[in-house]
Amino acid sequence: MNQPFIYNTLFFIENSDLHLMLPNIDHLNVSEDGGVGISIELSDSLCKNRLNGNWFLTQSIFFSLLDSIIDLNSPNLEGASFKRRYEDLDQSSPKKLVFKELYRVVKLIRNTIVHQKSAIDSNENGLSISYTNTRGTQFSFCITNLGVRLLHTVCFLVCKTFKQDSFYIEYIINSYYELMLSEISGMSDEFGSSLNRNNGLDKLPSTSIYRVRDTKYTFSGENQTYFVSTLARAKRDPNRAYEYIIKVQSSLYIVPHERISENGAITKEEIDKWLVKPTDYLAEKM
Repeated sequence: MNQPFIYNTLFFIENSDLHLMLPNIDHLNVSEDGGVGISIELSDSLCKNRLNGNWFLTQSIFFSLLDSIIDLNSPNLEGASFKRRYEDLDQSSPKKLVFKELYRVVKLIRNTIVHQKSAIDSNENGLSISYTNTRGTQFSFCITNLGVRLLHTVCFLVCKTFKQDSFYIEYIINSYYELMLSEISGMSDEFGSSLNRNNGLDKLPSTSIYRVRDTKYTFSGENQTYFVSTLARAKRDPNRAYEYIIKVQSSLYIVPHERISENGAITKEEIDKWLVKPTDYLAEKM
């Protein structure tokens, strides 16, 4: 039952007016003479489901999504307290850590809506929560309106890709999570006064992405290194992130520009990290 609920709810969100900040991906086609053409895909802006402005419903939906994924992936936690569910969540990968911390945030918001609605202050500056429960535990949370949009977006991304596992997806999700953290000025609950984060991971330079199709390359078997034809600095927009679609036989890779050296070199070991499936979310329109 949980899996149909998850897919149907994600479909409902995708066809709503909720202002998610999903990656804006445009494709670049590079000609033999080095000319660059842009391929822009227009999406249908008509939507039937009204979520924007229905704040309490939106938070409840995202909490239910994350909670259902826990039930699906960890049936032993079904019926357990929210506290135990959070504490027992796996955080062995960057994506799993982000999921765990998102659950912590939406749990706090959900519990406040249910038990302490008067402790919520939502205005033009953002959202703040502050109250002390009967056990003397201080609960507080302060996030900008941009941060709320990022919270919704990264929740959607981790739920949309809950059956997918690739380094590229983790890279995107962690980048959005870091953007969200930068919009949070305070967090306190029974687990502490800060959210955990993944250290040492690359971050997406921009959520507006140019993705180069059919990237040309050569391979040196002696050095186990690919040499990729990247766009010169003069042809790159400093306000956009750049990625390269690299096809090696039947394998597909999406490689961020920052992972390729200035001379176009990238080792086989490094490029293998960026393997994706054509059906992966954010990779399906390569």
